[in-house]
Amino acid sequence: MKADTDDHRRESIDDLDILEDLKTRLYDAIKNDDSKTKVGDLLKIIELKRKLSVAGKGEKKFWAMVDKLRQEELSKPQKKASVKKKTKR
Repeated sequence: MKADTDDHRRESIDDLDILEDLKTRLYDAIKNDDSKTKVGDLLKIIELKRKLSVAGKGEKKFWAMVDKLRQEELSKPQKKASVKKKTKR
């Protein structure tokens, strides 16, 4: 499961890098007065980047909470499982 979260984080980082690159390109195109580039496209990229970074922070808090709960449960003394013997009638 940990490997899955590492892969997901790597994908998120890659997504953020891609969005940053797109944002830079769109901004440069707008500065150079490219008529094909729309300000709305740049705003959408900024919004998507913000959503991805917020999701990453929330996910980080979630996994920290899961780890804390897991450590609390593992530190508790283990109860012996009671095994009931079947009696033949």
